[in-house]
Amino acid sequence: MWVLFSLADSATVVYRKYVRSMSRDEQAALWGDYRVVGRLFGPPDDAMPRTLPGLDRYRGEMLGGDRLYVSDWARQRARQIVLDAPVPWLARPLLETVNFITIALLPDRIREQYRFSPLPPAIVRNALVNGGAEYVKRAVSPFLPERVRLVPAARAA
Repeated sequence: MWVLFSLADSATVVYRKYVRSMSRDEQAALWGDYRVVGRLFGPPDDAMPRTLPGLDRYRGEMLGGDRLYVSDWARQRARQIVLDAPVPWLARPLLETVNFITIALLPDRIREQYRFSPLPPAIVRNALVNGGAEYVKRAVSPFLPERVRLVPAARAA
């Protein structure tokens, strides 16, 4: 359930930051879609919150409680998958930017458990991430070709 929650929460955070805000109804619909995906992973229906308020409670319980723990295995996988991804050297600056954003958006407690390198103070990293997001929304996305900017379903609508 935590992995499913993380995927849904990350999708919501990134969409709101880099595309546009989402209404609670849109967030609820997205969570409904993720529940469908969740069934494919195997958790039973009753293990997944049915509503957005239920998902909010789950977030609070997990981030506020002591059930989350980042193991050495998880730390190694994160480093291999995220930080040490095999990309051409020309793409390395983009990867480093994405990594900074990914790590900066993590809850403090999770970031600390992964033992990522220290980041600038919250006010500085928020300014960097939010400023970058506004730049992408206003100066990059509008100029991308539709086939890059929109998923096929959005292009068809």
